[in-house]
Amino acid sequence: MIFQLTILFSILMFALALSMFIHTYRSRRKILKNFEKFARKFGASQGRAVQKSILSFPTYEGKDGEKSISAFFHIAEGKQTSVIYFTSAIDVKAPFSVFLKKEQFYRPIQNNRLDKSAGILVTDIDPRFEVRSHDEARTRAFFKNDLVLKHIAELEKYPAIQCGPDAIIISKPYDGVKDTLPESIADGFAILKDLSTAMEAVH
Repeated sequence: MIFQLTILFSILMFALALSMFIHTYRSRRKILKNFEKFARKFGASQGRAVQKSILSFPTYEGKDGEKSISAFFHIAEGKQTSVIYFTSAIDVKAPFSVFLKKEQFYRPIQNNRLDKSAGILVTDIDPRFEVRSHDEARTRAFFKNDLVLKHIAELEKYPAIQCGPDAIIISKPYDGVKDTLPESIADGFAILKDLSTAMEAVH
């Protein structure tokens, strides 16, 4: 009886593992195809989708004019759970940096730690975000740019945004394959391009 239960348990575990493998494989293939469709549909001839193994998350690397752009996934490990983030980035050359986070998204940490890494709190920018920078004057000028004001509402879906000095990175919790549809990727890169233009306009 015990032997039969062991066999049955082993079969069930194998079936579960196989099901998870198939689901993961299919999901990653859909993401890869979406990246490839984006490259074709939006004329990103210099871009390419890469998948290092059949179960790894694909990445996208390309060019928008002279600027390098990329889309990729990363996993944030927590004490009890892990969160997968879909991230997009673009090159920028700016003399300052800005860190934005949605209010109450992150667990509170000591302010002196944030002061050292992201800068001091810059107040009265937008009530939806906590804004930090080491250069308050340039940060305020950045947020007055029409290109930033144009996208400020859209930025709410990104819990954390790092702007400058070498790149602009937007990241959001992954909500399924729909996040990697060509149109969604294009929207993200359009935001990044405008933000990079606005940053480089600040002297």
